[in-house]
Amino acid sequence: MKTSILPTRWSATVAVMVALVFLGVAGCGSDDSSEATDDSSTSASGSAVTADDLEGTTYVSTSVTGHDLVEGSTINLGFEGPRMQVSAGCNIMSAAYDVTDGTLAWTGEPTATMMACPDDLMAQDQWLIALFQDGVTATSDGSTLTLANDEVTIELASS
Repeated sequence: MKTSILPTRWSATVAVMVALVFLGVAGCGSDDSSEATDDSSTSASGSAVTADDLEGTTYVSTSVTGHDLVEGSTINLGFEGPRMQVSAGCNIMSAAYDVTDGTLAWTGEPTATMMACPDDLMAQDQWLIALFQDGVTATSDGSTLTLANDEVTIELASS
């Protein structure tokens, strides 16, 4: 005795069509929160941060796109007073910093420990120094800090 009243092929077709309708409706919704924001203070990943927002906080990277970190390493950031401290598996670099118009950058020449690390970690340190000397757009979405420029995006979690 057959329990289905519709042929199996027809049932599958209807199921696919229903799924497509639901996906289409889900894609047509709007996010009302984005309509009331100013593009100069927000990005897709949150609100622009200020130096006051960063004071006394520490972060560790959870993802980096646009640059391959040395295997097993993470980027660590700390903000204390007028200084930002950065490390990624070798030396600890530190310099005065500021956030101007949403761009986080060192405002002075960074000092660094002088550890003799493998070449790949030393190169990673040099990349970070250049990154923060040039500056990155900094946004926050709760406990996530996102740093980005035209080449790289770094997601960091509050630690």
